Amino acid sequence: TGRCPHTGGSMQRVIAAIREQLDRGPMTDRGLEQVRRALQETYRDQGFRCVQNRHWEPGRYLCLKCDEYGFVGMLMVWEKGQATPIHDHGTWACEIVLQNQIKVTEYCCGEEKPEVVRKGVYGEGDVLSLLPPDGDVHKVEHHSGDYAVSFHIYGREMSWNRVYVPGEGFIYNQLETKYTVLPEQTSEQLLA
Repeated sequence: TGRCPHTGGSMQRVIAAIREQLDRGPMTDRGLEQVRRALQETYRDQGFRCVQNRHWEPGRYLCLKCDEYGFVGMLMVWEKGQATPIHDHGTWACEIVLQNQIKVTEYCCGEEKPEVVRKGVYGEGDVLSLLPPDGDVHKVEHHSGDYAVSFHIYGREMSWNRVYVPGEGFIYNQLETKYTVLPEQTSEQLLA
């Protein structure tokens, strides 16, 4: 982690799609579509295969950090009953489900009372993307299996987000930077 990887590994097409877009300027819908496609192709080409061969403890695992462009990649392991509050990221994001299923509820960005726009259950190989300001208010929850695993790429390190609090609207939330930084060898295996 740290510098942006440039060679080797199946994640390189994803990293290349991100770099290509960010070299042109801020992330766009079209750029996110390229990242989504690259994640799907990586998954179809057996990327992330070590995830299926391992038991993960519930939590957040940092496995990619690109200081040059500011984006990070995190593996998230969701235990039964786990859910986020309604929140946004304040940056673009793209995620792929690697094991079992998660449920995502998307909301319109009403500051006082967000309204549900769409609900979906996403399984292995499904990719979602989020782009602020209008398309990143959502809630994620575990949906099936003993645990679910997803890989998320964020446009910045997630040290804060905004969380919806009924009666108060959205408030800034300092996120615990409590996540496991995977050793470089493990990250390389995951991203291989």
